[in-house]
Amino acid sequence: VKESLADLRLALGIAIILVVLIIYLFLYNLRGSFIVAMAIPTCFFATFIFMYFAGFSINFMTMLGLSLAVGVLVDDAIVVIENIYRHLTLGEEPMEAAYNGRTEIGLAAITITFVDVVVFLPIAFMGGVVGQFFRSFGLTVAVAVLLSLIVSFTLTPMLASRLYRRGEALEEPKGFFRWFDRLYKSLERVYRGALRCSAERLDRRAPAT
Repeated sequence: VKESLADLRLALGIAIILVVLIIYLFLYNLRGSFIVAMAIPTCFFATFIFMYFAGFSINFMTMLGLSLAVGVLVDDAIVVIENIYRHLTLGEEPMEAAYNGRTEIGLAAITITFVDVVVFLPIAFMGGVVGQFFRSFGLTVAVAVLLSLIVSFTLTPMLASRLYRRGEALEEPKGFFRWFDRLYKSLERVYRGALRCSAERLDRRAPAT
């Protein structure tokens, strides 16, 4: 059991590192990556508080739930920080951009979160012996995801208003990141071309009115 928990803790640590690297890979901005990454430890600490009052121990099921939730915890923060950055590029002050960016994207973030919650929460109410094992798993994941929504509405815009500057620009990618950026833009051009071709075919097939 101890070896299984140790392996799970190692997998959890590796997952956190990989999530942060992937965030930086697409954002190319250290401040933005730091703001989004802060959602992970904040949600974890708050989830541990819930686990304490719920009577859950740090066991295989709760740790598995946290490992599964790592990638989900940053979803809301990424959506919010991207919209805040868009407002910054429009020339808004960081505090104004943080407020407007969070307000505009609020409904989308809530939708993303509750889609995940309705998937994992029913697991906590399974019957029988299996349900007793999975109760802590389902509740841990559901609470962690709900906390990520709260963090994206509070901590994320607050950090963005303090750390971002007016006219914030993405840092120039170098080395591997420059190659990745070129590859991503190439895929983007192909995707745009496919959409344009599909739209033109639909226009030709549409009956004249």
